[in-house]
Amino acid sequence: MPSGIKLSQFDGSNWSNWSEELEALLTLHEAEDIFAIKLAPLGVDKGEWDSLQKKTKVYLCLYVKPDVFSLITSDDEFSTFKVKWDKLKQVYGSATSSTTVAQKTVPMFGHFEKIDLP
Repeated sequence: MPSGIKLSQFDGSNWSNWSEELEALLTLHEAEDIFAIKLAPLGVDKGEWDSLQKKTKVYLCLYVKPDVFSLITSDDEFSTFKVKWDKLKQVYGSATSSTTVAQKTVPMFGHFEKIDLP
């Protein structure tokens, strides 16, 4: 996380602001494609994909309060960051949510290693 930036834990309220902040943080690390892609794209190393999934799911674990996170805890039911994110968005967001993700043909996976966990 960049110095001086603080992301509060999501408590089930103010989804629009919180989700935009998390999207911005992951975009800084060039991992914004994680919001749009469930499966590893062709040509992306499985190890890199698994590492990206692990790192971004840790963000959810750290920045979503336990009572809210309990909704998406199961990795069997919610196996990827996107599936977990979509469930949170379904429950706490709305169809008019301002969280928009630009879909790209070739995702920028080369920079995900820049994600620093707190």
